[in-house]
Amino acid sequence: MTARQQALAAAGVVTVIAIITGWEPPPPVNAAEVPTPISKATVDPVIPTEVVDGDGRPLPVEVMALPINFFDDFSWRTFLALNWPAVAGQRGVADRTKKVSDSGSRVWETWKADYELFQPGGRQPTEWASFDAVTPCIDIPFKGGGAKRVFGSFSKFGDFHQAGFGVPAGHLIAQNRTYLRYEVRVNRLEHDFIRDKELYQRGNLPKPKDPPLQFTPGSIEVKAAWRVLKPDEVEAAKARYYLTAGLVLNPLNKNQCEEKTLALIGFHIVQKTPLRPQWVWSSFEHLDNVPPMGVNPVPKGPFLLNDPTKPQELIPPDPPKPVGPGNLPVANPDPMQVVRMQPLHKQTVATNALYQKALSGTVWANYQLVVTEWPTKTRDPSKPFPEDIPGNPFPGATAEFNTANTSMETYFQEGVSCMTCHDVARGKKMDFVWFVHLRAHPLDEAAGKALGAAVESLRQEGKNKRKQ
Repeated sequence: MTARQQALAAAGVVTVIAIITGWEPPPPVNAAEVPTPISKATVDPVIPTEVVDGDGRPLPVEVMALPINFFDDFSWRTFLALNWPAVAGQRGVADRTKKVSDSGSRVWETWKADYELFQPGGRQPTEWASFDAVTPCIDIPFKGGGAKRVFGSFSKFGDFHQAGFGVPAGHLIAQNRTYLRYEVRVNRLEHDFIRDKELYQRGNLPKPKDPPLQFTPGSIEVKAAWRVLKPDEVEAAKARYYLTAGLVLNPLNKNQCEEKTLALIGFHIVQKTPLRPQWVWSSFEHLDNVPPMGVNPVPKGPFLLNDPTKPQELIPPDPPKPVGPGNLPVANPDPMQVVRMQPLHKQTVATNALYQKALSGTVWANYQLVVTEWPTKTRDPSKPFPEDIPGNPFPGATAEFNTANTSMETYFQEGVSCMTCHDVARGKKMDFVWFVHLRAHPLDEAAGKALGAAVESLRQEGKNKRKQ
């Protein structure tokens, strides 16, 4: 550390950011603004609206040197609130008479799915409270269709793919020889913003001379990764995973939707807060996905995405050809080999332990936060946000920290971060949000491919840097 950093460290305000990156943040205006440390896990159904200190005070804009544990705590609190049992028959309302360990659909599972917002032919989606919707399952009637738990897409293959950034990305095959399935859901603020501005129609998206979109603060979207369980796996899985029953579209069976039990193994949360309009990015995984990085010898499984008896490297080394009309999924596919390529931040591991202890005896103790990213530039809500300054994320995409989810960004673990990829969408005036640009009617395949090529270039750049 420099002499200035040492002086700040003695004052208790140098953070992990300064130590690792060499960035020297300004000291707080006064001692009262030094954040109070997080000392305990918060397990309740309240979704936090801003990153706060240990006393529940929003972190002031002037304090730029913020320890990672405040943001990891924000991620955990959000994760648990979203996974609180929901009031039946309502959208997005936590049942405060229940505990997080109780049964029932979770709050986020009652939010609107992407296919409810982007209906066939670009038709207007129903209002937030309504469960009426066309779904990818053709046998489900429009009336009440959105109340069904459906895993599928109108393209018949979209939910097979990881984040593709404009083009179908590679699928992932678990060790039980099933394809992972993915879904996207949004809360009311994001849903209403899209519906009110009719962004489901491509003609209403920002044009070159238009100002960029700015979603409502408090907007949240989630993306979940699910492992389809075989019948003989369900009973044993109940003790370690959050399970849900759903209708899974099967392209190999005349696109019929089949009843399956699925286990939650990956979970992205993206939330726009008043002080951080570039969004806060949080990603969780199940502990059983892959072995911890650097453990030698590799512990015995079973792992969901890794075979300890095989070489501990990505197999195949690059994303496989995506499934689609010219590359149909097969009935008994060979498993893929997934490894974690960057270690979790030490402070994130410590925060995980704090929450896992508080959740002992529940399935939620078997999940872990793998990364929180946030913008290093905060803002005064009373002042306009400068469009062209996203704020470099922390933790950044380096070899020292994990910035990816093995179940959802398997091939984006090198040199790319959440904000790195989504900044490409910001460049399209979409406020870091990908899926609106990619799903608006009519679909623009050329634009999608261009976006996909831009992010694939970032992936290759990160991969090359790691080889060097």
